[in-house]
Amino acid sequence: MHRREISGLRRFWTTTAIALALGTAQAQAQQAPDNPPIGFEADSLEYNDTSEIVTARGNVIAQRNGYRLQADEVVYNRTSGSVEARGNVRMWDPQGNLARAERAELTDTLKDGVVYNLLLMLDEGARLAAASGLRAEPINRFERVVYSPCAVCVDGAGERAPVWRIKARRVTYDENRKRFYYEGARLEMLGVPVLFTPGLSTPAPDVKRASGLLGPNFYTDAELGVGFDLPIFVVLSPQRDLTITPTFYSAVAPVLGLEYREQVSTGVLTLGGAGTYTARRDILGDRSGGSELRGYVYYGALLQHSPRWRSTVSGSVSTDDTFLRRYNINEDDTLRSNYRLEYFGDRSYFAANLWGFRACA
Repeated sequence: MHRREISGLRRFWTTTAIALALGTAQAQAQQAPDNPPIGFEADSLEYNDTSEIVTARGNVIAQRNGYRLQADEVVYNRTSGSVEARGNVRMWDPQGNLARAERAELTDTLKDGVVYNLLLMLDEGARLAAASGLRAEPINRFERVVYSPCAVCVDGAGERAPVWRIKARRVTYDENRKRFYYEGARLEMLGVPVLFTPGLSTPAPDVKRASGLLGPNFYTDAELGVGFDLPIFVVLSPQRDLTITPTFYSAVAPVLGLEYREQVSTGVLTLGGAGTYTARRDILGDRSGGSELRGYVYYGALLQHSPRWRSTVSGSVSTDDTFLRRYNINEDDTLRSNYRLEYFGDRSYFAANLWGFRACA
């Protein structure tokens, strides 16, 4: 066995270092232009010419085709094409996304392999932590996962639970479909489990429009208690979508919200509302027996009749005068409906409005 060690060097290519160790430059000539060798930076490098294993130690940085790996130690087996990184492992993809881990076993592409004790740093403070992760393009699988889009708060007592997060036994990410699939998932609000589901699917953060669970919202109110909602976005067609929003409270019955949107040839239509089935109360707020349906409906439209003529419609209708204020939907004391017709001339402008009002007690 022949072993050569080179210390105090930075910024050299793996094949160059191997060529120096072997006393030949032939290895460099065999690299195809579209398949460059792994580029290394390290405090020291050791090469075993019998096993063809390269060991880099100390502030190691390995790069290939836009993928970057940083660790305390990296062992590269040229025969098997495996790369093992140990200690303070950090990995970047060509888009700049960062993953941290204790240990990683990768292929020599630096993009596929197994990662242990993984932490992904995502956009706007979002995090995904997993006991292990396996990537075999285009499928990524994570075991024992915790995901939260909320930045984790840190105080004198250490990290606190985010507003909401999803814990799952397993998560699969399909790069082609750009969707996450959760198995054995549960939703937690402030660290308290509120929803269990055997299966759940959400779109990737960079997807602008896809069916799935949107981020929940958290509420506190003196009368309603503690509450949260779980918006579900459903793509019906390229021109139509529906958002279903159940909201749960600790002190009152849940509320179901719906919003339908459609893009037509001349503009956009919107129809939505919310409702609940709750105990009937008298004017003083005391229960008077029985139950009743309470809610409201809103509508809107923006229609471009021609290059010069445009109509705008908006309005809402409520079952009673206090529903909107009681559920913190709208604090206005008047419900308004409006139709607006506009004309845009070269040097002139015309607008006509038709209003409807309903006072809320």
